[in-house]
Amino acid sequence: MNNLNSPYSIFVENNNEGKRYVISDIHGCANTFKALIEKINLTKNDQLFLLGDYIDRGPDSKTVLDYIIYLMENNYNVYALRGNHEENLLEAYRDYDTDAFTLMLKRITKTPELLDENNKLREKHLQFLESLPYYIELDNFFLVHGGFDLSKENPFKDYKSMINLYIDDDTYDTNILKGKKLIHGHKVTKIQTIEDKINSNSQVIPLDNGCAYVKKHKIYDINEVGNLCCLDLDDFKLIQQRNIE
Repeated sequence: MNNLNSPYSIFVENNNEGKRYVISDIHGCANTFKALIEKINLTKNDQLFLLGDYIDRGPDSKTVLDYIIYLMENNYNVYALRGNHEENLLEAYRDYDTDAFTLMLKRITKTPELLDENNKLREKHLQFLESLPYYIELDNFFLVHGGFDLSKENPFKDYKSMINLYIDDDTYDTNILKGKKLIHGHKVTKIQTIEDKINSNSQVIPLDNGCAYVKKHKIYDINEVGNLCCLDLDDFKLIQQRNIE
């Protein structure tokens, strides 16, 4: 689904009045997200960039969406991107009948709180989700949920890759990306790897540490995941908040 009501991208200038922060893959961890916002002491002079996947996995996707909308409505400079989980939700909402969509949210994604009394998405959530672009360009950074498929003729129009692609340093092309650092989420990455990428000033920085994974998991070592990560773009430092749900 390509939502034509949403721009593919936005360019955001540095307002030079506050700090710039990037957070990715909140995944329904509302208390953890709020604690991280308090930890960075977000002000209305700052710019906060969110890289998608606000819903699913964690216990309270609705409150995550409500809090982002609250910040926006109260004149915080919040710029939110679309992740694959938001895209999947919108596709299901349009393509499934009511019963199938309700079953998906209650049984599969386990996010029944996103439904109203008529088993529909609340209008304010629907409008927010439909407004989300696929990437943000800054002065020295590209921000995206998944990545860019740089083998495509126009990677900046390939929205499926922007939300679904798993990328690494080998995919970086300085000519196409103008020498700007690429910051992404989507791919759950060990906290040590994230720290190493930042400390080594890598051109590709992952920020998804699997915030929702705090119980024994068949794939991930819970000692290496379970943090919500925030990158301070100006000091290029990582701020972490352990899952507190």
